[in-house]
Amino acid sequence: FGLHIHVGVSDPETAIQVVRALRLHIPELIALSASSHFWRGLPSGLRSTRHSVFDTLPRSGPPPAFEDWGEFVTYVEALERAGVLEDYTRIWWDVRPHPRFGTVEVRAMDAVERVEDAVALAAYVQALVKRAAEAPTPPSSALEGAFLRENNWQAIRYGLEAAVVGADAVSHAAGWTSTSTTAWKHAFTPVPGQVFLDGQPLPKATSSTTTTPNSWFYD
Repeated sequence: FGLHIHVGVSDPETAIQVVRALRLHIPELIALSASSHFWRGLPSGLRSTRHSVFDTLPRSGPPPAFEDWGEFVTYVEALERAGVLEDYTRIWWDVRPHPRFGTVEVRAMDAVERVEDAVALAAYVQALVKRAAEAPTPPSSALEGAFLRENNWQAIRYGLEAAVVGADAVSHAAGWTSTSTTAWKHAFTPVPGQVFLDGQPLPKATSSTTTTPNSWFYD
């Protein structure tokens, strides 16, 4: 089973900006949550067998680096006209905009055993979305995509023991600080009741700061 986390954003363009930025964090989210070691009762040799299974489906894995909301709408409408999907909810990327809810949905994580771990991952994802929504959209490149695919596989296969490839070549991949095989072990250390972003504690959510989903569903 997977752990899906929705974070409300203000508008469609911000959603696409966030999705583009969070693509780079998919491998670390896989590594931090990997908990599906078995397939039909037998060891699979993978830390996240769920990802290996879902990779056989269309429209899965990391999302494309759409330039803007219009490109996403064009893509969805083209697939609808071709009759290959009913609507955008049949797109199963690891991170996707969810127009009907007015959220960005992060779907990269395995379900985890402890409630405390689920809460920590949710807090981390919310912090990533906040940073991505407020920062300039990073440029994308073929090299970035190649590193992303490799790091996805490393995380699926090795979890927190994975190598982190390309951190020294993609400077805006803020979560990648080393090519060490233990890089992800130190990427996120949950602290009860506290959320950190870029080394600084974030204020605890209040009624005025909590993100609230709002639909910006396109016609």
